[in-house]
Amino acid sequence: MCPLIYPDNTVSPVVLLAAAKPFAREAVEAVAAACDELGSTLKKLEGYKSPEELYEALPGSTGCIIRSDKADADFFDHAPDLKVIVRAGAGYDNVDLEAATKRGVCVMNTPGQNANAVAELVFGLLLYHARRRFNGSSGFELKGKTIGLFGCGRIAANVAEIARGFQMTCYGYSRSGRCQYGNCSMLSSPDELFQRCDIVSLHMPSNAQSRGCVDRKKLSSLKKGVLVELPICFQVIDEDALLEVLTARPDLTYITDMKPSNVDQIRAALGEARFAQQVVTTPVKMGAQTLEANVNAAVAAVQQIAGYLFHGDDTYQVNVP
Repeated sequence: MCPLIYPDNTVSPVVLLAAAKPFAREAVEAVAAACDELGSTLKKLEGYKSPEELYEALPGSTGCIIRSDKADADFFDHAPDLKVIVRAGAGYDNVDLEAATKRGVCVMNTPGQNANAVAELVFGLLLYHARRRFNGSSGFELKGKTIGLFGCGRIAANVAEIARGFQMTCYGYSRSGRCQYGNCSMLSSPDELFQRCDIVSLHMPSNAQSRGCVDRKKLSSLKKGVLVELPICFQVIDEDALLEVLTARPDLTYITDMKPSNVDQIRAALGEARFAQQVVTTPVKMGAQTLEANVNAAVAAVQQIAGYLFHGDDTYQVNVP
C-alpha cells in the first residue's frame, strides 16, 4: 500500500481516457459509468493525431488510461498533475517506467482482463496455419500435438485450458517455477521446452531481464514446428537470430500478432513463396481487440485508479516507487 493521495474522499479526481486507437463505444460508456460511481470526472481524448494533442489534454488530469499510446519522458513532462497512469492491457513497454518514477507517477497495467481474447487469437492463428491458410491442401490437426508455454501468466493459463479441449499435451516453463495449471507439466529449463514441443507459445513479458532471451540456441533447437509470439513478448526474441534460423530452417513457422522490426529483411531473405508459408502475421495488433476485453480492461483501469488515489492500493504497480 502507498500513502493516500485523497485521504478524505472529498476531491473528484480527473481521469483522462487517452487513446489514439479508440476504445469500443461500450467500453467508453462503461468507463463513464464507473467514473460516476467512483466519484471521478472523466475527460476523453480518442483518435488524436499527434503527440501535441495529447500533451494539451494532460494538465489537470490526476489519472490517465491509455492503450498502446506512447507515454515517454515528454508525455510526463506535460503531465504536472498526474499521479497514476494505467495501461489498459497486460503489456506496458510503451510506458517509460524510469521517467514515470522520477516524476512520482505510479504505473499500472490490467493483467488478465484481455487474457481470454489473446488466448483465443493464438488458436485462431494456429488453426489458420494448420489448415494451410485455407488454400485447399491438406494440413494437420492440433489434437495430439505438444504445446509449450514459455512464461506462465494469465494468458498462458487460458491457452492451457483451450489446449485441453484440443487434447493437446501441454508443458510450461517459468523463471519463478510457478505454473499451476492442472493439465500443464512443468519443465526445468527453457531449452527442454523448445526441444520437446511441436508448438512453443511465448508468454514471457518483455523487460530488461527477458529481452533477447529467445536466442539463436533456443530457436535452432526447435523441432519441426511453430513459434508463436504475442505483443506482451515484444523484443523477447533476438530478431537477428530469428532471421537466421527462419532462413536456414524451412520447416519452422513463425506466428506473431506484432510484426518484428526486421520483417522486411525476413521477407527478402525467404522470398515471397517461403515467407507466405513460414510467417503468419496479423495486419495490425489484434490480440485484445474484442468488445469484452475492451470493457474489462477499461473498467479495471478506472477501478485501479480510484483504488490507488483513495485507498493507496498499488497492487498492480509495475514501476519501482
